[in-house]
Amino acid sequence: MKKVKQEGITLIALVITIIVLLILAGVSIAMLTGQNGILTQANNAKIEQSHGSVREGIALAYNEYQIEINTASNIKLASTEQVQIQGKEEKALASYSSFLDFLSQKGYADSSTGIINVEALTGSRQSLGNGTGSSDVYKIEENGGNYEVNYYDINETPQQIWSVKGKIELEADTGKEALILVYEVSAGDTIELPHYSGWEETDDSGDNIWHDSVYNFDVDWGDGEVTQDVTNDNIDGKAVHTYTTGGTKEVSITGQYDVLEFSYDAQGKDKLVKVEQWGTTGLKSIYLIDTTLNEIVTPTQGSFKELSTVRFSETPLREIPDKLFLNCENIKSFEFCFDDCNNLETVGEYVFANCTNATDFTATFRRCNNLTTLGDGIFEGCNLDNVREFTECFHNCGSLEGSAPELWLTGTNSEENNYIASPDGHACFYGCTSLENYDEIPAYWKAMPYG
Repeated sequence: MKKVKQEGITLIALVITIIVLLILAGVSIAMLTGQNGILTQANNAKIEQSHGSVREGIALAYNEYQIEINTASNIKLASTEQVQIQGKEEKALASYSSFLDFLSQKGYADSSTGIINVEALTGSRQSLGNGTGSSDVYKIEENGGNYEVNYYDINETPQQIWSVKGKIELEADTGKEALILVYEVSAGDTIELPHYSGWEETDDSGDNIWHDSVYNFDVDWGDGEVTQDVTNDNIDGKAVHTYTTGGTKEVSITGQYDVLEFSYDAQGKDKLVKVEQWGTTGLKSIYLIDTTLNEIVTPTQGSFKELSTVRFSETPLREIPDKLFLNCENIKSFEFCFDDCNNLETVGEYVFANCTNATDFTATFRRCNNLTTLGDGIFEGCNLDNVREFTECFHNCGSLEGSAPELWLTGTNSEENNYIASPDGHACFYGCTSLENYDEIPAYWKAMPYG
């Protein structure tokens, strides 16, 4: 009996021990599970924080990209097309370079691999994206014209964290935005819109090629009168208007309008005072010489997309706006562009920037006697090694101040050939004695003109 009782006590003790061990094991498992949960949550938070920082950085960079193109460049959007950006409706971006190029220029990404420099983009070192190969990196990638930011983990598995869906490059919306000319008229004055039968340009072989103009537009004369369906067949009769009241008249031209040029005896040539808006009429040629035009504005996106010839000489312009011919890749020559504009005082920034096919700047600002200021970067991105002529470009700009652009250091010019090579810069800075670096200009580039 005593033995049975003893065995019972032992069994009870064993059961209690097992129960206690099970309870203790449960507590340990719970503690372990909780610890792992905390670690997992912490790791997830760290990942999301890193993704969030990159997402915020790339969004700010994209805004900076838009500002650079549409504001700093004084270029408006030519399209109202909407796209989805992170689920939000935005206007499509009318760009002249890719977003990846922009990020590369800012040091935010490698243009060849698309790998994002996380520290440069976010301003601080993040826990992710510090890999040097194809894992643990953030990449900006183009997909069907859209941009995506993907994170590649240690297994090189991509996870999209940001995207811009929509067109990046837009064609000019020809005819959707009016060309607006401002006239000062008196009652009874008649004006004839500046139009011409065609224009001439020089091809790559040096031959002159004639192109016939195309006109197909409506015109609002600014006094309540509208003329519709003006074409090549009827332009001589329908592009003329007589005002019954005087004052400032804004003439709006909507549609296709190839050439802006007065014929020799055009009526109202002495009434045009301003180009209020260049519009998107598909301008191919602007030839406004010996007019009363005294003010022009920076073009909107697409205004000069097809422009190939231009000249504003002998006009009373006071200022050339920033980025007037920015990205005009069809223009090969700016010869006499602003020749004899004696009222001209200021040339804005980046006026000829990225005109990559321009080869001739002969007498561009010749005899602009009151010109004092040249904006920064007026020839930036012009592929100056291919320019052939700067002859008399700033000839007799005696009021010009600041430092002259060092054009004599371009192309094949060098100290060894006395800077008499290509581009030809003979008399480029003749008479520009107010320049700070006048003494540094080679003799050939400030010599007296031949003629």
